[in-house]
Amino acid sequence: MHHIDSYLLNHKDSQQSMSFLYGHGETVCLTYRDLYLRSVRLLHYLQEHRLMKGSRLIFQLEDPCAFVQAFWACVLGGVVPVPIPVAKSSLDFSRLFNIWRQTGRPLILTDKAAQRFIHTASATAGKAAWREEMEAVWMTLPEELPDKTGELNTPDDEDIAYIQFSSGSTGDPKGVLLSHKNMCTNVEAVKKAGRIGGTDLALSWLPLTFNIGLIGFHLIPVELGIDHTILSPELFIRDPLIWMDQANQRRTTILSSPNFGLEYFLRRFLTADRRFDWDLSCVRLIFNGGEPISRSACTKFLQALKPYGLQEVAMRDVYGMSEATLGVSFAPCGEAPIFAAVDRRQLSVGQHVREAESPNDEGTSLFCDLGYALDGCAIKVCDADYRPLADGTVGYVYVKGDSVSNGYLDRALDGVFRPDGWLYTGDIGFLRRNRLVLTGRAKDMLIVRGHNYYCNDLERLVLETVGVKCAIVILQDQDSKNDELAVFVQVPEPYEKYASAFQRVEHLFLQNIGQRPKSVLPVERLPVTGSGKVDKETLKSHYLRGAFQTLEANVALMREQTPSTLTEGFNDTEKQLAEICAQILQTTDIDKDTSLFDLGGNSTQLVEIQREIEYAFPGLSRLTDLFTYPTISKMAAFLDRQHADPIGRVHAPRLTRTAPSAPTAPRMFSVDWTEQECAGHQQYCSLHRLSLEAFRVGLFVCMLPLETDCETAGLNVMRPDKRIRPVHIKLYESRDVLDALQSIAAQLSEEDGACALPEDAALRRFPSDDLSLLFLPDGAAPTPPEELLDTFDVVAVSGPSSIRFFCNASKVDCDAFNALTDGYRDAICQLQPDGFMRVSHEY
Repeated sequence: MHHIDSYLLNHKDSQQSMSFLYGHGETVCLTYRDLYLRSVRLLHYLQEHRLMKGSRLIFQLEDPCAFVQAFWACVLGGVVPVPIPVAKSSLDFSRLFNIWRQTGRPLILTDKAAQRFIHTASATAGKAAWREEMEAVWMTLPEELPDKTGELNTPDDEDIAYIQFSSGSTGDPKGVLLSHKNMCTNVEAVKKAGRIGGTDLALSWLPLTFNIGLIGFHLIPVELGIDHTILSPELFIRDPLIWMDQANQRRTTILSSPNFGLEYFLRRFLTADRRFDWDLSCVRLIFNGGEPISRSACTKFLQALKPYGLQEVAMRDVYGMSEATLGVSFAPCGEAPIFAAVDRRQLSVGQHVREAESPNDEGTSLFCDLGYALDGCAIKVCDADYRPLADGTVGYVYVKGDSVSNGYLDRALDGVFRPDGWLYTGDIGFLRRNRLVLTGRAKDMLIVRGHNYYCNDLERLVLETVGVKCAIVILQDQDSKNDELAVFVQVPEPYEKYASAFQRVEHLFLQNIGQRPKSVLPVERLPVTGSGKVDKETLKSHYLRGAFQTLEANVALMREQTPSTLTEGFNDTEKQLAEICAQILQTTDIDKDTSLFDLGGNSTQLVEIQREIEYAFPGLSRLTDLFTYPTISKMAAFLDRQHADPIGRVHAPRLTRTAPSAPTAPRMFSVDWTEQECAGHQQYCSLHRLSLEAFRVGLFVCMLPLETDCETAGLNVMRPDKRIRPVHIKLYESRDVLDALQSIAAQLSEEDGACALPEDAALRRFPSDDLSLLFLPDGAAPTPPEELLDTFDVVAVSGPSSIRFFCNASKVDCDAFNALTDGYRDAICQLQPDGFMRVSHEY
């Protein structure tokens, strides 16, 4: 029996749990019992929408906790899930639409966050009609699940468990059909090769739409019934150090990251301005795969973390592919990474590799040894005529076994799946004592940060968008093993006429794959083979021999001489921002009224842009402001207002301060609102059934972790009966502003625990609190507010249209508190009647 539904059914009553981490301290924990109950209730919802055994359901879900519930609902009911990364760019949207058509226009399960991304991506792509066509089959994930449970399905071994589309495939995507047998076979093989058992703890930041994220770091832990943690990929991008923070805190034993994740973590780690007390001796496995493995990246990562107890043998280099479920070959446990040093001139198909005496020898390339084939999978290397090659001879790699899919969705086998059951991987390499070493790819496919992009899709995009025919040649950096690309554009001479087109090509790649081409080179005619196809091998060999060096230099000169629109019509602040964005986005095509997202900015680059803005304009903005002011012109105007009046902003409440008469005197800050703004507060409170008191008090507390390092606060509020209600808060408890406000309102309405003032006031400061606060209605204090500062750090007096904050200057950093009240008044202005706040909800 090979059924993955048994993984959850075997643990449906277990109190072991999985955690979903969205921010620092912002965690959702789900027991196996909870997961089962929620999944079968969601299954009922799906079945009400006529989704039955064999029906397909596309996922466009931003929330990983919602994703796993939807996945198990499908598995338990026999519905076939089709997980697709949420469409956040024009290329993503085109890919989603093509997959939707290929899968038969099925229902699409979405959440509100995903819908906003899809709307923006479709507008950028100019495909609003496509989006409207898909909206007819959108199913929004319900906020409240039905009380009823769905009808469970009993699958067969060969039933399709889910459809896995290779990440990045666009124009003609290939959906890999994975049966229950395929998946169960590979899960058992990976467990055995990694010696993964019931005492392990897993943690991953990789998306669940990747097979390593879903199968490796969710299905395998569920099969074992062990605790595991899933970090939001966006959280890793914002703060990659949290990966090792959590591994240390949770005593994690198994991690995973491809090269780009290791390198991204190291960039932040090596420039961090804080010390770490990590003990990483608990980590015994770090799976590294998904893209060509770099010796440099592995070595630097292991050396950097060696002082924290990370062992060299923890790094486990692996090879896998979607068509083989997950894993194909693993290096054995307990073995340090091995790299084969070979003469790069002896790497053509059919040549026997010549191993170098030293990795430093001239003309030597290093390729990672990827270990032995997993159980349920066999590997062989063949020549162009499909004849097996001897050990140490370079050829085309094939795999076969019960882990390997039987084919693609609604497609012919395309010569990939041979009649004898062997699968052509598209990779080139050799076997060395039955261990696999990959040297390159025969597929015309680019890998960028774990995403696959087929060159013909990108070439089609250039033709449709820029109007020029091109050929993309994939190169590889010898040190990092990262893919690079040279784009040859077919245009007539003189080439100078097309300088702007070359810039548009660069921008197109930045926008859609987040990487700038190494070179964009004009050629009068692209070479072709005897069959009429573009001869990319000739272009590549000429490029590597240096035949285009003079042309590259001329293009660089042409770029310098081309009039730049970077600063034309820009003010000084806009010029500074444009230079920052141009440097990080690697483009000269900057429009000050275009969103940074549409200029090609991804989440990683936005973090880097904000860091540079902080250097150039210290203390004037936060990362969340990039989402509120996403264009250069809007951000520049915001920064100019901040610089001119750091105490107030246009259309924001006015903040006044009193200077202390002595070093220990209290400081007073006042936030005032107009009559119209007060009416907006009342409207919000009426809509969400909140008291004005809970609204203003709660939102202030929500701002604390955004502006300070406080993690707890002792909050005390005087009720209408003039008794004090303590509310002890963990500031990272809630994931949503409205949830926090409603929680505070509920606690304020409770009768138990209230006390009088001032006799019992000292009892309200909890030993673990970073900050103690007292909120009073105007005129309710029995003594002047300043006299209560011996007991409380902050006393706030709330009136109909203002709040006055009194701070104990000997206990509170008043400059920091000034920033806090500044953020508070901004947030309260940004909060909209529908509950959506334009600044970040993550705190």
